[in-house]
Amino acid sequence: MKKFLSLILSIILIFTMAIPAFAADTVKQTCPTIYIHGFMGSKICEDKNDISTKYTFPSGDEILEPVKNELLPALLTYIATDNGEPFAYKLCEIVNGMFEGYFNNSDGTAKGNSGSYMPYPSAKSITATSNLEFIYDWRGDPFKIAADLNDFIDYVLEHSGAEKVALRCHSLGSVIGTTYLTVFGSSKVMGIVFDSAALLGVTYVGELLCGNPEFAGDALTRGFKDLLSENEYNELISGALDILEIAGITDDAGRFLNELIQKIAPILYKETLVPLFAHWPAAWAMTPDKYIDEGMEYIFNSYCTGEEYKVLKGKIEKYNKEVRATKYDTLRSFDENGRMAVIARYGYGALPVSPSWDVLTDTVVDTKHASLGAETATVGTSFGNEYLEGKDLSLISPDRTVDASTCLFPEKTWFIKNIKHDRTDITKPLHAELLFGEEEATVENYEALSRFMIFDAETEILSEDNSEYKEPVEENEKVSVFVKVMKFFTALFEFLTNLLKDKK
Repeated sequence: MKKFLSLILSIILIFTMAIPAFAADTVKQTCPTIYIHGFMGSKICEDKNDISTKYTFPSGDEILEPVKNELLPALLTYIATDNGEPFAYKLCEIVNGMFEGYFNNSDGTAKGNSGSYMPYPSAKSITATSNLEFIYDWRGDPFKIAADLNDFIDYVLEHSGAEKVALRCHSLGSVIGTTYLTVFGSSKVMGIVFDSAALLGVTYVGELLCGNPEFAGDALTRGFKDLLSENEYNELISGALDILEIAGITDDAGRFLNELIQKIAPILYKETLVPLFAHWPAAWAMTPDKYIDEGMEYIFNSYCTGEEYKVLKGKIEKYNKEVRATKYDTLRSFDENGRMAVIARYGYGALPVSPSWDVLTDTVVDTKHASLGAETATVGTSFGNEYLEGKDLSLISPDRTVDASTCLFPEKTWFIKNIKHDRTDITKPLHAELLFGEEEATVENYEALSRFMIFDAETEILSEDNSEYKEPVEENEKVSVFVKVMKFFTALFEFLTNLLKDKK
């Protein structure tokens, strides 16, 4: 009976901890909403008017086959000869073949008639409470995309009878939403939610455009752990990575990759990274302010040096002058008349491809940038007592890794721990509450929506993060190694046991 009562009590606690505003019927929608997806959020078609011509990203087998049959032999040749050129050209050949349909022209426009397929919904289907999605070519010029968004908003308003719309902007969508406000103003928009906003940029994008790729053993270990954190064999994989780290193999791998990348970087940039990535105006819009001048100098002085690149450079400079330089004023101005809310995620490191792999992210966008200015600790660390002295602790995350006090809108910014960049399905109900709740969306007005929340991927429950901070204990290195080894063998034993059960 005690066990039964404990179970019932646990279930009650779990459901009462979950954020109550996440029920679909808690708010009454008062105008149409338009979702603006992020980078790679729509399919690119060879003919943007024909969805059947869409390009798809290569499957695992399509990647593995050329890697096994072509790239691996080239890598072995490099190891034997110390000549990286054959490997570099083979890598570029494979990547370019896989992503040929995503390349832009040198002026930043789409090749041929390629683009995203965006049919408007029928006029009859649009109502004052419609939830619509704006599809756009994420490779393109933010100003062109904002103009297309304006046309779509006009169409929605005309056929819904509404006076305004609400915008839900995820990742790169925040760049598009802000560019729209800059050019067309806010008269047609009642509210905006930024979810994992890339408006302030992505650090590894900036570092790569500055010509600074880098690998490190710690970065590789952390990156793989974050990537596979929701995999059913997470414990086994994590344990195996710990064993490799203890043996020094990940450090050796980092040194090997760094040596290789330094030799082949000029070829990779010239043949693939620049013609693919740097020809996307949107990539430049996601470059943080601190890297934009250095990045443009590096790319346009080293690779994009011809007359044919003037148009692309002009588009980037126009964005820098009209949107980048005024973004804070634009958002403050909107906040005075409309509903503004920001959702940032944290708990992960960045992609392990640049020196700043240890910035706190949602696996893609820096938490500092997604929150429009929060201070964050680096991955694996927390704020010390000296930093916290005199701080309002209600603005500090329970794990002491996020300081919300420096955000552009500290009282309108919410943080979710352990939720990855692409999980928009989890935050969508929160968007509705922040846009259409009875009171203005602030942390004070919506006590049920805790400033700091936490996501449990196993149960799919989002709840208040009310955990207590524990001072880190200095580990005995020998004990730490022993614990990691035992965790690995425990996970391996469990895996083998389950495997045998399945076979029976």
